[in-house]
Amino acid sequence: MNYPVCSALLAFTLTLASPVTVSADSFSLNPEPAPDSLTVTRKVDVNLGESPQAFVTALWRQLTGETPPPDWVEKNAAKLGSPVARRRIDLALQVAAEAKVSPEWVYSDPWTAQVRLNGAPEKKVKRDVGAVFMFFFTSPKAPNGGPGWANNHVPGMLTPSEQLRFDLSPANGEVAAAARLGYYQSQNPGFWYQELNDARYAGLDFLLLNTYGPDLDAPNVIALGAALERIESENGVGSAIKLALFDDTWTWGEPYFGPFWQKSPDCTAADRTALLLYEAKWRPFFQGVPKKNWYLINGRPFITFYNCDKLLHSEAFASEVLPRMKALFKTDFGVEPFVSIDRAYDKGEASRVAADTGFQWYTFDAKNQRSTVKWHDVELTHSMVRWDSVSREAGKHETVATVFDVLHKDDRILIKLLDDTRDTNVLVIATWNDLGEGTGINRSYDYYWDGRWHAPDHFMQLIRRSQAGETLAP
Repeated sequence: MNYPVCSALLAFTLTLASPVTVSADSFSLNPEPAPDSLTVTRKVDVNLGESPQAFVTALWRQLTGETPPPDWVEKNAAKLGSPVARRRIDLALQVAAEAKVSPEWVYSDPWTAQVRLNGAPEKKVKRDVGAVFMFFFTSPKAPNGGPGWANNHVPGMLTPSEQLRFDLSPANGEVAAAARLGYYQSQNPGFWYQELNDARYAGLDFLLLNTYGPDLDAPNVIALGAALERIESENGVGSAIKLALFDDTWTWGEPYFGPFWQKSPDCTAADRTALLLYEAKWRPFFQGVPKKNWYLINGRPFITFYNCDKLLHSEAFASEVLPRMKALFKTDFGVEPFVSIDRAYDKGEASRVAADTGFQWYTFDAKNQRSTVKWHDVELTHSMVRWDSVSREAGKHETVATVFDVLHKDDRILIKLLDDTRDTNVLVIATWNDLGEGTGINRSYDYYWDGRWHAPDHFMQLIRRSQAGETLAP
């Protein structure tokens, strides 16, 4: 059978740099730009000016070279955060239209430095917290990088980041080259190192790696392995955050990844499809991730199986295909995985015999914006806490959000979720870092709402405090 193979972690050589441990208050904003210092430019910076007044003044100076009158400033500043200009980019687009200019939008980092945050909090709640982790990024190029595609930005997304550079032997070829460049992409060990370190600092117990299949190639696995080894060498055995598999079925039936992925699996051919799905992702993933880094629920490695309407006759997946996949896993690894199935696969009792738990991916239409399932004595809560996919849905170009667009930019959902789930077994947040859909809570340098910037680690600090036992809501 012609299927992708990902061997165990390949050998690599790295040189360790001394980490810098800092506290959250090390994030400080750059001084506001002096309006007279701003001149007409083709590349207009959306991130200049914190207050609404400073922001619109900076926009007008960049678009026209003129200083706007005070009444104009106040009129436009009042729009920010309102239904007509819910985000900074919405107001920027409207002001540019008034100036009759179509600039290229750029997004500078408003903070003086992107500091390294080390050390997990002391955990005082029984709940484990994890998050779905994306690693399909192609920064700084399209489709999953570059400006326009996302409304929040991270270091290394648009320009190289010193924070994401990583010392790796030149013998490691393209991985070493990616490590030197310092972009936000999964062939760069610095990408994995910072995200794993930040997730550990936040107090996450595990990350569910959102795996499409073609991404289980040698460069990605080498890069992940280098980051895991460095974290362990700096912090001791068992210090790295644990990893689980989020099996994303989107790639099946798509034309982009070669013949193997172009045909959708048929669940009525249960034996063949079970072997196909297992060999495509489950086996290579758990061969590639060291066993000591597996996240376990009741001693069993955690797998989440997502629905994208790509499996034919998917109503038979949970009852017919899943038991065969779990048996194949046990033969190879000596343990049966703990599997959570998408709500679309839940067809009643027969499905729940094979599956260990379930989840609902998009939760903004669910009660309290979350789904909670308790099967087999394990309570799992899944929730999406942020959302902004306006640019992604508009052909990956900046566009004005309407009142009909779903936007959740702030921390309200996350705060309530963390307070309400202290006694659950497992909480999964969707996601840690999906920039295109705007669901991420990872390090981002332009979190903005209520007329001010929020620190790059704002959401990390909320999880960290909750894991340490603090109730967040006033």
